[in-house]
Order: sequence, then structure tokens, then C-alpha cells
Amino acid sequence: MRRIGIFVFFDANGIVDRYIPYMLEDLMKNLERLVVVVNGKITEEGKEILGKFSSDFVFRENKGFDTWAYKEGMDYIGWEQLSAYDEVVILNDTVMGPVYPFAEMFDAMAKRDVDFWGITRHYKDMANPYNCVYGYIPAHIQSYFEVFRQSFVKSEDFQNYWDNLFPINSYEDAVGKHEIVFTKKFEDLGYKWDTYINAPELEERHSQPLMAYADLIIRNYRCPIFKKRLFFNEYDWTINTNIGQEPRRILDIIREETEYPEEYIIETLLRARNLRELYQNFHWNYVLPVDNLDKSEDSCGLFVILQEPLLIEDTMQYLAQVPKDLDLHLYVNTEISDDVKKRMEMYHVDAKTMKHFQGEIFTEDGIKEFFEDVSGYEEIALYMDRDITSSLHKPMDEAICYKEFETLIGRGDYMHHLFRKMKSAKTLGLLATPTLNHGIYIEYARFGWGETYPDVCDCLERLGKHVRISSDISPILVQDLSFVGDVKALRKIEDEILSTVKYLRNEKSYTEDQIREVFMRLLPLLLQAAGYYTGFATNTEYAAIELDNREYQLTTMIDDRNKWCGMYHEKVEENHVLSDRIRWMEDSRSWKITKPLRKLKDLKVK
Repeated sequence: MRRIGIFVFFDANGIVDRYIPYMLEDLMKNLERLVVVVNGKITEEGKEILGKFSSDFVFRENKGFDTWAYKEGMDYIGWEQLSAYDEVVILNDTVMGPVYPFAEMFDAMAKRDVDFWGITRHYKDMANPYNCVYGYIPAHIQSYFEVFRQSFVKSEDFQNYWDNLFPINSYEDAVGKHEIVFTKKFEDLGYKWDTYINAPELEERHSQPLMAYADLIIRNYRCPIFKKRLFFNEYDWTINTNIGQEPRRILDIIREETEYPEEYIIETLLRARNLRELYQNFHWNYVLPVDNLDKSEDSCGLFVILQEPLLIEDTMQYLAQVPKDLDLHLYVNTEISDDVKKRMEMYHVDAKTMKHFQGEIFTEDGIKEFFEDVSGYEEIALYMDRDITSSLHKPMDEAICYKEFETLIGRGDYMHHLFRKMKSAKTLGLLATPTLNHGIYIEYARFGWGETYPDVCDCLERLGKHVRISSDISPILVQDLSFVGDVKALRKIEDEILSTVKYLRNEKSYTEDQIREVFMRLLPLLLQAAGYYTGFATNTEYAAIELDNREYQLTTMIDDRNKWCGMYHEKVEENHVLSDRIRWMEDSRSWKITKPLRKLKDLKVK
């Protein structure tokens, strides 16, 4: 078959990531000609990359979403030329692949008697969130990849549709007025359609298998693509559809069963998406054992910064448990150095080096010295204690120190497991201790910026780093700096760290504590811009405490929500069976607010 393709490209910064030429290279084995429609901007480097696949470019303002980009691509080619091809293929960059050659799909679909087809379908759904003219979502081809046969392209119906395309002013318009309408509109006119992936057994489970069962349609049906959105979807949709397992399953399949470069996924998303959004969808949490591990491959060091007198005793007790084959380096405030030496002797703690500082850590000289000290290692662990003396919440702050000790140093060979995890993950830059979620610090889990957001934005702008952040989405690190780090990754941002510390201290005249607050939130973002992600680690012994705490917090929040919503449980006896029944208090604040929801779900008030 002779085929022509229209590929729509969009990126806020105009950058063409590596997954795009990978996809187009395989696609072009099945096309005779490709037209590239650029929505918005594109870099010169990006244009050069796409120029390897096409000399036909349409540059347009980013209006009308992909729908109008497809139209302008067709207008550029013209109906006469389009009608000369057996198939016209339209696609965009919201998918990645192929994990299997596109030729398999084209060969299979060439045998089907249809007027137009696509890769996947959205099954019929009686909901109508996009205000579709039909009053529900009809079964339809998903518009990221569609193919039109010659007879269909030549038809007056098809040409009139695109020649008189209505304005698309929002994403809701693009979906509700075009994507979910197009297939049924032409089906009703007598045109035949199909999709390469048609899994009726999945229709009963979910109307959109591409998102809810991506692993099955790749593994069982050899679907050649997967959606990027799988890895940054709104988690509210995810948690109400499944338990968030799909991204991990997809990665496992890609890694173990295909030749698709996994790194293309991570590098693309790190550049373009919010880090916490990715952390939540990829589940970058690691629960590691404490048992014996072969240490022959490790070249690692533990660096400990001590300045709090009330923590000397606890610190030494934990340092005494550090495996002897790991190098220990101490940076000690001169005011407590004598006490530290005494406790080191008492607990038999040996340090490879012990250096002293007076008051300030975040200085240009201090940062330079740190990078000199870590230069001989592949991975390092850093523990920086916190101010307990002036704390108004000493028991809580001391408990948080316990948490950091347990999840950074722990017992047995836990630290070796941390270093090994860091070594095994190519783009893992930091493994931090779990986020604070206790007592007064629980707000950090949701509102972690404090007063630092403007400063972090300022620093990123000064450094020319483009990563996606939002004041509404909490940063990754919101606590003290205790982590395992990849030295190569940290080396890549050494200049940015030095520049930031100098700027905050010399130009902004920030105190040590202020610099620390900004720096801990900025560090994962600098690593993200360099192509590395940040995860969290704990061990099998501490995980029990963490799970119990989170379960208690969850049940407490549910109780509080129910009180606000006017819901409560009562014991009722029906047919001699004692059960819980949810009741709504009709005078509650939410009674009127939740009326549409209750009608939708047919909730009956007893």
C-alpha cells in the first residue's frame, strides 16, 4: 500500500525527545511520505532531527489542539494528493513506541474490509463528561492514531467534515466535539471502521483498556504503543480505577519482554513533567532488607554533619552499627567536637576523616570541600542532623531523627542495600528518607514549599533550568538533607549548587537556615534537569511503623471527611444480620452540595 502520514508535534519548549525519532524511524518503513505539523515552537536541533524523516513542515500557532493540526496538515497536502494514496495516516506525539514493529499492525489491518481504522478504541460509556451531542460516550477510535482508506478520503462526507471543521477552543472541545463523535458520525453514514486492538473481554472491565489495562493489550494483543499519560495521569483517576500498578507493569514488560529503550521513557518525562507527579505514578519507594549482602562491588562513603549537642549520643549509637567496610567521614561543629570525640571512644566509632567547621555549612568553601571529599566514591550517604536545642517540639523532632537514623543507617547491611539500589538504577540520583508525616509536620506532605517557592523559581530561572513545578504540588524533599546520592549525578550539578549557595548567601543575604530550606527543595529539581529522579527508601524493620502511622492517619482523615460531609455509620439489623449502613444527615453542610452525586450514584437515604 502507498501511505502518507501527518505527524503532529507539540512541546512547550520545542524539544524533540529521543522517543520521537525512534518511533518515526519504524513508522517510515510503512510510509511513502510524511508531513510534520508543528504546534507552537520547535528548536533548531529538533527541526534537524525531524528533518531526517520529512522535508514537509507546517508551522502553526498552537490553537485548535491536534484536531486543527491534522486539518492544516491535510490542507497543506490537498485533497488531490491525499486521494492518490491508499491510506492516509494521522498521529501525534502523545504515545511512545513501537514496542513491536508497526509493520505487524499495517499488514494485519490491510486484510480488513474497512473505510477507516485506528490502533485502540474507547468502548461505549454511558457517562458524558465532555458534553457529547449523543448524551453518552459512543464506542470510538482513539484519535492519537487514525488511518483513512482512499475511498473514504475521496468521499464528499469526509472532505466536507474537514473543510468545515468547527472551532476547537479547549481540550473538552477536542474530545467532546471531535474525537468521541467522529467514529459514530461516519458509522451512521454507512462507513465501516475497526481497530487493531479489539478486546471485547476487556470491555466488560473498563471502557478504556489503553489506560486501565495497558499491560494486557501490550502483552496479549501486541499493541505497538503506549500512552505517555500512563506515567503522569491524575492520581485521583488512578486510585479510583485500580491501585496504580499499570506504570510499573508496563515498565516490567518493556524491560523484560521487548527491545524498547526504557531510558527514553524516563528521560522524556523527567524533562517535561512534575517530579512529584512522576514519583507518585512510578512508585519510587523502596523497602530494602537488612540482611547480609556481598559488598565486593561497593565504593561508598557515609558523610555525617554534626552540630546538635542533644543528638551526639544517639548519633554515635547508630554510627557504631555502620558496616566496618564503609568509610565514615565526620564534619563536626567545633563547639561540640570534644563531646563527639568522647562518645566516639565510648562507642568505638572510627572515622576515616574528621573535619571541623564553625557555624556555617552552606558556604562556597564548604561545598567545594565536600565535593573534593566525595570524589573517590561512586555513591555516598549524607546525614545532616537538625536543631533540637531550640525546638518547641523536642519529642517530635527527636522522633524524626530516629526515623532518619533508621531509614538511612539502619542495622546490618541495610546501607549496602541502599548503595546497591542506587547502583542498579541508571537514572536514580537521590534516595531520601521518607517524607515527614507526623505531628505538626504532616502538613509537609501536602504543602511542602513553606515560604520557599518564589526562591526556588528564582534560582531555577537564574540557572536556566526548565523543570515543571507548581505551588499547588508539594516538592519532593521537604525535610532535612539525609539521603544516598549518586556521585556522578551530583557532580553534574556541582556548578549549579555552588552558584545557588553564593547567590542566596551573598546577594539575598539569607541565613544558614534559610539557605538550607531553599536548597533541600531545589536539589531534586537540579538533578531532574540533569536527567535523574529522586526516590525514597526505608527498611523492612522500620516499614511496619510507617504503615501503621499512615493507616491511622488515613482512617482519621476518613472520619473527619465523613463528619464534614454529614455521613455517619450506624448499626442496623436487617433479617437478623447486624451491618453498617452509611447515613446522611439531612441538615449537614454537604446535603445540598452532594445531591447531584447522590442522584448519580442512586444513593438512598433511609
